[in-house]
Amino acid sequence: MELGAARLLAVLLCLAPGLFISLDQPTLSIQKDVLTITANDTLNITCSGQRPLEWSWPSNQSSAEKRISVTDCSDGPYCKTLTLLKVIGNDTGDYRCLYRDNQAATTIYVYVQDYRSPFVTSVSDQLGIVYITKNKTVVVPCLGTVSNLNVSLHAKYPEKIFVPDGKSISWNNKKGFTIPSHLINYAGMVFCEAKIDDESYQSVIYIVAVVGYRIYDLTMNPHSQVELAVGEKLVLNCTVRTELNVGIDFKWDYPSIKEKRATIRDVKTTAGEIKKFVSTLTIDSVSLSDKGRYTCAASSGRMNMKNSSDFIIHESPFIHLERMENVIETRLGDTVKIPVKFKGYPSPEAKWYKNGKAINANHTVKLGYTLVITAAAERDAGNYTVVLTNPINKMQKRHTFALLVNVPPQIGENALMAPVDSYKYGSTQALTCTVYAVPPPTAILWHWQLEEECTFSPQKVRSGANPYACKKWKVISERKGGNQIEIKNRVVTIAGKTKTVSTLVIQAANVSALYRCMATNRAGSSERVISFHVTRGLEISLQPRNQLTEKDNMSLQCTADKFTFEKLSWYKLSTHVSQTPFGGLPMPVCKNLNALQKLNETVSNTNGENVTLELILRNISLQDGGDYVCIAQDKKAKTQHCLVKHLTVQEPTAPTLVGNLENQTTNVGETIEVSCTVNGIPPPIITWFKNNETLVEDSGAEEKTNLELIILVGTAVIAMFFWLLLVIILRTVKRVMKKFSYCPISTGLA
Repeated sequence: MELGAARLLAVLLCLAPGLFISLDQPTLSIQKDVLTITANDTLNITCSGQRPLEWSWPSNQSSAEKRISVTDCSDGPYCKTLTLLKVIGNDTGDYRCLYRDNQAATTIYVYVQDYRSPFVTSVSDQLGIVYITKNKTVVVPCLGTVSNLNVSLHAKYPEKIFVPDGKSISWNNKKGFTIPSHLINYAGMVFCEAKIDDESYQSVIYIVAVVGYRIYDLTMNPHSQVELAVGEKLVLNCTVRTELNVGIDFKWDYPSIKEKRATIRDVKTTAGEIKKFVSTLTIDSVSLSDKGRYTCAASSGRMNMKNSSDFIIHESPFIHLERMENVIETRLGDTVKIPVKFKGYPSPEAKWYKNGKAINANHTVKLGYTLVITAAAERDAGNYTVVLTNPINKMQKRHTFALLVNVPPQIGENALMAPVDSYKYGSTQALTCTVYAVPPPTAILWHWQLEEECTFSPQKVRSGANPYACKKWKVISERKGGNQIEIKNRVVTIAGKTKTVSTLVIQAANVSALYRCMATNRAGSSERVISFHVTRGLEISLQPRNQLTEKDNMSLQCTADKFTFEKLSWYKLSTHVSQTPFGGLPMPVCKNLNALQKLNETVSNTNGENVTLELILRNISLQDGGDYVCIAQDKKAKTQHCLVKHLTVQEPTAPTLVGNLENQTTNVGETIEVSCTVNGIPPPIITWFKNNETLVEDSGAEEKTNLELIILVGTAVIAMFFWLLLVIILRTVKRVMKKFSYCPISTGLA
């Protein structure tokens, strides 16, 4: 492969030699890298090559242009001779002969020895500048016309002298004096000094300028995408922050730079260790041609940065609403965000209204181009209207959002305390689930399962979870082995809220079971599990049956079948337990036996097949109200059965009349009714008075009896009168009939 490539290259060289350029360097007549000559001598160097040549030489302000010449020579077509007359020390430096086409060159360094002027550019009336940067070495360019000078560096003020140490401080006749910058950054000026035959010679004096280069950042203000309308003023600031002793050169590029429509002003300030440069570009009245990208570039010499801003120019101010939803739905308690989608210039003012009334921001409502409502409540539902107003031409655009706050189903009975979970055998019972939901529940479904197929976990109640676990719930229509039921649903309004009441009617409580109602809408679902324990041969009765008030005496009788139950006991549920549900769920009384306090004020007696345990409370107080529990043990199964009776004790209140009695006028014989409405606990006893005399219910009956007697007598007299009249009429008719009975009748027979 390599042999074939070499042959191809050889063929091409033979066929087209002009296509290839030699890489050989030009040849000098003096075959040295360094040439030393004496001042006032003439320098002659001839350069030969294969293509057009040119020379370059040092530019040390030595007026060499008047003394130097480059001429063609006779050695060939490509030959140049450089001649420099009366050389001086400042002519020291590199002399290069190079090809014009590819810059291949040959260099010779020429020393012009002038012991009266051993440093290049040692002109007394000129000053040089040495720039010092942090943490860098600096080179003082005091080049020598003699290679082996003994050079030191002098710094002022204060005055210090530095000599080469072979490490960090050195002098090179072609480069100058090298020294760490921190050694001379205090100085105002430096110069090099050489001693020749006990004579001292100084270089040019160099001003020490401590400079930085680091640019910390470059920012544009305004940044990113900026919008303006035709005729408005464009002002763009380009800000650069640098370290101290830094100079910045700004350059701008923008769409209308050729027309020079912008004016630029640069300022600089210093604050502490930071230097700030600001370049401001201004266009007093923008046109559509000014849209586009504006770029600011900053340079410190050794470091560059740039940044850009884009400008959009509109013909006139405007507002345009984009397509948005009309109905927003959220869930109770969630955070809802309603963004306003629009395009407009300048940025419009946004005002929000709810149901036509202006709203203000607060800890749950934040306004702006996005309406944010945290922890949405039902009261937050409504029509929200945003009105956008252009601040220049007062153009307005509006959009209305209908916010719906969906409420997951809430079953009111779940919040009730101490639910009854034991029911009398054979009784008719109604289990209810009162559901509030927005939107209304799509369905309320009932399920059931036999009690023995389910378990109860008190720990789950305390954590707020459903404490009942059933292997499999049965649909309510599957009635085999269960109670006969009927389901009724109705819609009611309670405290201004529309609720759905689903009632499960158990026609005869025969089987212990668990019933579950489940309500669902698009916001979620909820359930209530009801323990329906049927107790046979165990019941509670209360004496007296009317409403209990303070200082009453009362008794609770727990009656049980003595052949089925034994060990009857009375308990009361602790007050603090009955008032505080665990985790938001009520604990069934008969499942919370640890919270029961045993009562000893009991009397037991047996009557036939029943045994009764009576709890007697005298002079009761408000604290005696609560849940009373009778527990009996099944003789065979040794399981406990419980019944609950909730007692409410009211505080007595004095009777108060509702309304006033009014005078009445009536006719004799008419019935009148006078009502007296009274409030009070216990129900007041009402006494009536007539002319300051107490009315007794019997006297009223006597007056009624007398009235009835008068009516009976009058009726008898009238009846007798009509009876006599009837007798007279009948007798008169009889006489007339007797007279006509003797008339002969002719038949016409012979």
